[in-house]
Amino acid sequence: MKTSISKIQYSLGFIALLSLLSSCSPAIYNANAINAPLLSKKGNTKISLGSTLGTEVLFNNNLQGAYAISDHLGLMVNSMQHKFRRTNSSFGSSSTSRHKEIFTEAGLGYYSAIGNSSKWRWECYGGFGLGKTRETEPNNELIISAPFRRFFAQPSIGFVSRYFDAALSVRGSYLSVGQINWVGDIRNGTTVHGAIIEPCLTIRAGGRRIKPFLQYSWMFPEDRLAPVIDLDGLIAKFFTLQLGVSLNLKG
Repeated sequence: MKTSISKIQYSLGFIALLSLLSSCSPAIYNANAINAPLLSKKGNTKISLGSTLGTEVLFNNNLQGAYAISDHLGLMVNSMQHKFRRTNSSFGSSSTSRHKEIFTEAGLGYYSAIGNSSKWRWECYGGFGLGKTRETEPNNELIISAPFRRFFAQPSIGFVSRYFDAALSVRGSYLSVGQINWVGDIRNGTTVHGAIIEPCLTIRAGGRRIKPFLQYSWMFPEDRLAPVIDLDGLIAKFFTLQLGVSLNLKG
């Protein structure tokens, strides 16, 4: 078992290195990590803390929790803080802008074992979240600000054991961004709506109570969301890697 866990950890480390080499483009909206707790029974409580570190001194920190209200109903609460510093050069001079995005959501869902198995499980959550993006110049002059809200539905199927968990999830969201405050840009004063589909793989390996985890997700937004998700015409940011620690506190 120890040999198997070591192989998994080496593999996750290699994938993480490859992902960190990809660039991260600026955006008004950045997706938070997907919470796939795979709860087992009433009272089961899980908390995870994860982060993405990329280029342009970017940090995307996620704190997530889930609690089993009953043997089949679960509650989740998720929060994200996304921030980075970006250097802009023009006519021989440069300045560093600061971008900050916060987001909080809550959801309610149903979970169950698959058949008579104690290891295979499925779950489906739905919920709502609110967030805001703000980017400023070094003198604190505003560049961009925009509120956003999101509805989501998220089914998952997974495998749970003492030392290893894995989950495949798909989050479907309806995102509304705006009114956008962006003086001097064509997007100023606009509101953008659209759907997003995000397939995701979550892997946790470690002990019964504490497991390091890796999550790799993909984002497929509607074309009309491009003005707020992809500002530089780059596609690398549609792939996200999250690394962190998951705690199984009870159950």
